[in-house]
Amino acid sequence: MCVAIYKPKETILPSLEILKQCWDANPDGAGFALRTDGEYSIGIHKGYMTWKQFVTAYEKYHLADFEGDLLLHFRIATHGGISPGLTHPFSLTKDVKLLKHTNVRTNYALIHNGMLPIESEEGSDTMEFCRRLAPFYQNIPSAFNLIEGMAGNNKISVMTRDKVHLFGEWERLNGVYFSNLAAMLLPALNQARERARAAQCINNKKQAMLGQIQYAGDYGNVYVGYVYSPDSSFGMWAAVLSNGQEDIGWFTKLGLGYISPANCQCPSAQNKISANVNEISSAWGSFYFSSIFGIDYSDMWGDRQNTLGNYVMKGGSSAQGDEHHLLNLGKMQLPSATVVFADTAEELTGTPSNRFYAYDDYWGAGVVEIHSGRTSVAFADGHAGLHTGLELKGSVYNLSRWKDQTYLPRN
Repeated sequence: MCVAIYKPKETILPSLEILKQCWDANPDGAGFALRTDGEYSIGIHKGYMTWKQFVTAYEKYHLADFEGDLLLHFRIATHGGISPGLTHPFSLTKDVKLLKHTNVRTNYALIHNGMLPIESEEGSDTMEFCRRLAPFYQNIPSAFNLIEGMAGNNKISVMTRDKVHLFGEWERLNGVYFSNLAAMLLPALNQARERARAAQCINNKKQAMLGQIQYAGDYGNVYVGYVYSPDSSFGMWAAVLSNGQEDIGWFTKLGLGYISPANCQCPSAQNKISANVNEISSAWGSFYFSSIFGIDYSDMWGDRQNTLGNYVMKGGSSAQGDEHHLLNLGKMQLPSATVVFADTAEELTGTPSNRFYAYDDYWGAGVVEIHSGRTSVAFADGHAGLHTGLELKGSVYNLSRWKDQTYLPRN
């Protein structure tokens, strides 16, 4: 089935990657219509029978930057064969030769997705429909009545000098209307969404590291993982970095930390709760324990300690009322290779974990390749990026165990 697209003015046209998906599924020709100035204000440009031809026209008419209304159509032939003249859009005229022209100035342009109950002796069902609409071109309401009467499950868009009219049930994505977001479109759309989430996740890791760096400047050159002290100071790293302290010592005073609570989450993580007031106002809230990405909670020994340094400060227990996990910057030998934060997930549920080990699971959770086979990682020097588990295993950090995108263990 064809794909018809309406990009309203001041919205962004879908990427070439998405348009290529439309072409691959509908390779029998493409075209577009755009409104410009002049007596005949709509330009129809069509008959692009190869992807290369379409891209050339895409660049020639600066479609990526076009701010006005724009119609696009990618055709799969159901009536009339395959030829440049049968591609959409069409003007409204009884003259079949004019309907087949590939570059036209007009005041009306129509694109269509579906199969109309019309027999055509020459051309396609859409061409015949435009011929029947032609007598009404000076009486647009009458033309629209005819369209509505015949549309059924079809999707039709008509561009006039003043606006664009849609008939049928269109789907909207990022302000752009699609006649159908079929399965062939979803992979590209999902990939685009995931790239955006991965970029946001990297940014969140960088913000979290800025919070750690500010904390280290205020508290003895250490990064915080967890604190539970005799003076009642209590909080997981996300609470400490994103909140201020209450009088009782808990880090639950909202909005007074170094970073936003939202900076502590991976956008792609499953089964997480949002950074809302009800959860983050409680030191024991599940936000801090199962909705944030993790901090490295590993002990240091052997080759890892010799290479990276003996920088982990860990001690006490909650029973003793004095428990902490801190990372001493002064004892780090390779900050640019020392992992601080990473995306995490439990093995079966995908629920995030607030901490992880480099060498084993932490209560069934570990580093996860959640971003299309990669994990977002932040290092002690403040930089962040996407890495596979194998890349981290082969680095001096030597990650020994992680989970793939389906949460199954890998090593």
